[in-house]
Amino acid sequence: ADKEALNKKIEILEKEKNEIDEKISNYEIDNKELLDQIESLQKLNTALTQENQEMLNRSSLQEGVKIQVPKSLMGAVKEKEQLIRENADMHYNLGVLMTKNQDYRNAAIEFERATQLRSDDAASYFNLGKIYADFFKDKEKAVGYFQKYLRINPQAEDRGWVESFIALTKGWRAEEKLK
Repeated sequence: ADKEALNKKIEILEKEKNEIDEKISNYEIDNKELLDQIESLQKLNTALTQENQEMLNRSSLQEGVKIQVPKSLMGAVKEKEQLIRENADMHYNLGVLMTKNQDYRNAAIEFERATQLRSDDAASYFNLGKIYADFFKDKEKAVGYFQKYLRINPQAEDRGWVESFIALTKGWRAEEKLK
């Protein structure tokens, strides 16, 4: 009976080991896919940055020359704005991928870059707030990001949660000052 019980336990353990091996294999595949996506986005970022610089160079060369056709200037301005938006979106997407990959330091850097390119990027400010609150344990900085998020997006669906976080953090700060 003991031998039979041991054989059943061995069978269960082997089955669990196979399931764990399969999960590890899936994680490795997911991780490789994430790394491939990050690499693709970084290549896109390099290309967009280069295009942006070329546009800046073209625009600085044209400063001394009177432009005869205002429509082409407006087109260049719109194209530059589009490139900046796309570049900001690329940094945001990199931040999301890095967050999923639990690379919070680099995710924060990417979200920061997105806000530098687009100061009205509410989602990046929210993600920065979450990263600083949950992973860096810097509630002060998180509050600053959440406040920017609410200024940009006053009708946010999660406004109540964000305001509660800010109020609790400020209450905690006040309590610490009293000690």
